[in-house]
Amino acid sequence: MAETTRDLASIHVIKDAKFVKGGMLTKIKSNGSEKRWEYALCAKTWYKVRPDGSKVEWQEEYSSIHSVEIDVEDTRRFLVWYYNGKKATKGYPALSSRSLQCAGEGERDDWLSTFKTLLTNYWHESLEATMVPAPEVYQWHLFVTGPAEACPQLLVLSTHLLRLARLPKPTQVVSAFETKFSDIASITRSKGDHSLTIATASKRVDIKTKDSIEALTVIAEIKRLVRMVAGYASPSLLLHFHGVNKTREDLHRSVCLWDNFSTDPHRRELAVDVKG
Repeated sequence: MAETTRDLASIHVIKDAKFVKGGMLTKIKSNGSEKRWEYALCAKTWYKVRPDGSKVEWQEEYSSIHSVEIDVEDTRRFLVWYYNGKKATKGYPALSSRSLQCAGEGERDDWLSTFKTLLTNYWHESLEATMVPAPEVYQWHLFVTGPAEACPQLLVLSTHLLRLARLPKPTQVVSAFETKFSDIASITRSKGDHSLTIATASKRVDIKTKDSIEALTVIAEIKRLVRMVAGYASPSLLLHFHGVNKTREDLHRSVCLWDNFSTDPHRRELAVDVKG
């Protein structure tokens, strides 16, 4: 691995892009066929290189990547989800994935950790330069889609505001919606299509996540920031399931497991509705 890394870092275009990590991985195609390639992760871009190091096959900026995650079908593999430039049903931007196989689970975890750190750093820097002005501090982001949007949207959470932006182009960010966390009245989650509705007293926004895990993560992150902005660790959270208020025991058995419930009547309740 050391020799491979040194060779990749010596390639001029990769060296100039601030090389971080590289090595040989196996690309798994949809038909099950396999081929070995060199891959390099840099500060803002990643590269696919011929095994002999003679040519860079392609390079992609991190702005085109939706997410990276474990491939549940094989513990040696991880998936890189990216926007393929096509439109899927109802105008949603279509996602494709690259399945990359490492020598073992430990190596896979190392690649995943490095890749996720680079993606977070990339968006942290980019969003604080464009959307999150001081004294706000970037907290988290997620690519989502809207009900009638033909381009990706970016949900951005800072220490002050929740923002939703459209991305007509990978490097172009257009503000579409923003609200203070203290103004969020409720969140409605649809189990059927992983969509969320975030509502304030005067407006609402609908978003759709890739899967139910992402939907629950959005709720958890908003919950964390609502608590932080309010200045206490455990706000009272009210979960309505099919329109019926459940007991604390029911909450713990539900899909959203909230801890440390508050009974302080002066603390604002954030309603999380689950439908479908």
